[in-house]
Amino acid sequence: MAICSNAATPYGERAQSILPLLDAYAWSFKVGTYKPDSMIYQYFLNQLQCHPNEVLFIGDTQIADVDGPQNLGMSAQIIDRKSGEKLANVLKAFI
Repeated sequence: MAICSNAATPYGERAQSILPLLDAYAWSFKVGTYKPDSMIYQYFLNQLQCHPNEVLFIGDTQIADVDGPQNLGMSAQIIDRKSGEKLANVLKAFI
């Protein structure tokens, strides 16, 4: 499991400190680019040592979290947080 985020330094550092057990982190402030630039997705793919077709990318924006990952060959799905959708609901569609 990984996080790929356009977070600024203070937010990314805080998030990583409360989510210390993930397999990979791709913070825009560390990678030096933002989603939907393919370099940020490739960064976490390299950390995970996996291929794009092995990834389900879940996020809340079409361009950064669906279009960008799909352009690299990942499966991607929107989570509609405004309507209260839960991660478990999104995952059910892929299990």
